[in-house]
Amino acid sequence: MSKERHSILSRLVKRIMGGVSVFILIAVSILFSERESIFSRALSPTSTDAIHNVDISSDSSTPNFVRPYRWTSAPRKIDPGQVGLPRISSIEPIDHYQTLLEIPTNVRTVDAVTFSVDKSSYRVAGIRSIPLRMVCTNPDGRRWSCGQHGRMALRSLLVGKALQCLPLKADVAAAEIDCRLSGAPLGALIVGSGWATPTAPMSDVLAQALARARTEKAGAWASLEGVPD
Repeated sequence: MSKERHSILSRLVKRIMGGVSVFILIAVSILFSERESIFSRALSPTSTDAIHNVDISSDSSTPNFVRPYRWTSAPRKIDPGQVGLPRISSIEPIDHYQTLLEIPTNVRTVDAVTFSVDKSSYRVAGIRSIPLRMVCTNPDGRRWSCGQHGRMALRSLLVGKALQCLPLKADVAAAEIDCRLSGAPLGALIVGSGWATPTAPMSDVLAQALARARTEKAGAWASLEGVPD
């Protein structure tokens, strides 16, 4: 009895497997038929022309970067201004003057270009102070300590203000910094007031400030002796 059942089960399994095999063969055949049909339509000149030569210039639903152009095998010049592709937003220039230096009321000025805040000393880059011991003579013959006036002028200019600075040299007794005060170059403000002269190489901004100080007889330029180089 068991042998008969085993025989029946074996025949049943063989029939099922045979049916599955036939099903797989049919599915594979259909799949390859569809792929051949797709490739045939894609390579057909008639279908290609129908796809690529459709007039879409009047279709408002077509994106701007597609509408003006049709399929072509010849080189064609494209006007970027007419493509309508998304543009990268303009990049804002980097402001290198990021270091904010708050000047307290007890700031100490050494000369017309050097000052100290807390325990740190700073020197304005690109300019040279008139000598601290310099004595000037007015046209009326009156003598005055223009070097000390320059030192006090720097204090009056800085006290209570906030500077935007670019550190240049920190490994010196007084760190060399390039600063702006309310957007204006600090060095040009000092030179234009007649308390300092530019060092070489001289920038155009400092050259203009120096010319203005000389013309207006500002600061030490009011002296009969002039300002030493």
